[in-house]
Amino acid sequence: MDIEKIFKDAVAAAVSESVKKENNGGQGNSSSIFSSQSILHGMHPQKTIAVLQRGWVIVGDLFKDGEYYTLANAAVIRRWGTSDGLGQIAKNGPTDETILDSCPDIRFHELTSVFLMDCVASEWQ
Repeated sequence: MDIEKIFKDAVAAAVSESVKKENNGGQGNSSSIFSSQSILHGMHPQKTIAVLQRGWVIVGDLFKDGEYYTLANAAVIRRWGTSDGLGQIAKNGPTDETILDSCPDIRFHELTSVFLMDCVASEWQ
C-alpha cells in the first residue's frame, strides 16, 4: 500500500470537491472524509489515540473539519497491553499484548472527546 499515493489522491479529490462546491453554489458531495477545508488549510494526518465519551479508545489518522474530527485507518484499542499506561503505546506502538479491532473511519464531534494523544507515527507502521 502506497500511503503517499493514497494521500495525494485524497488531496486531488478534496480539491476537485472544493471546485465542485464553488461552481455549484456551495453544494457538493460531503461524504469524503478528506474535506477540502481540512487539507487545503495545511492539516496533515497525525496518528492519534482518541479517548471518547463512554470509554471508547480509538487510534487512527486524525483529520479535523470544523467541529468534527475523523479518524481514518481506525482501530478500537480493546486491550492496551501495557505496563506503563496508554502513553506507552502512544510512544512505542502496540505491544504483543495490545488488541486492536480494525473498524471503518470514525467521525466524532469535538465535544465528545475526553482527550487526544499524539502518537509516534513511525512506531505504528
